[in-house]
Amino acid sequence: MKEKQARWMAERELDRMWHEVVLKESEALEARMEIDAIERQRRNQECVRSTDEQIRMKKLKRQQEQETLKLETLKMMADFAEQDRKEAEEKHKQELKRIEMGRERAQMIKERKDTLAKQQAEEKLIADTWDSLAGQGLADELRKEQLAKQRRVCSIT
Repeated sequence: MKEKQARWMAERELDRMWHEVVLKESEALEARMEIDAIERQRRNQECVRSTDEQIRMKKLKRQQEQETLKLETLKMMADFAEQDRKEAEEKHKQELKRIEMGRERAQMIKERKDTLAKQQAEEKLIADTWDSLAGQGLADELRKEQLAKQRRVCSIT
């Protein structure tokens, strides 16, 4: 009986030890699971932070690209406006030059007409003068002939 009791006590002691071992393993497993959960949580938070940082950087990059695009667009529009202004200015200069050339041409035509009219008037005056002189010369000659006839007639009588 003592042997039975000793065996029973030994089995009980063995069961208690196994129970403690299982309890310790269970606590260790629970601690490992908790550590794994904490580590998983830390990695998840790190992933979330990394993802948030990537998203923030992409947004920042997109904003910078949009700002650059806006600046380039404004610069291009300013360049186009400047080019349009220069073209309009050049067109205006050409128009003024064309108008000035037209005025000069009209002035030259007027001067040419005035010169021709003056020249024609001078030619007419010269022609009239010659005609007048020629007419006076003929008249003088006619008078002389008439005088000569009268003298002849007078001398004959």
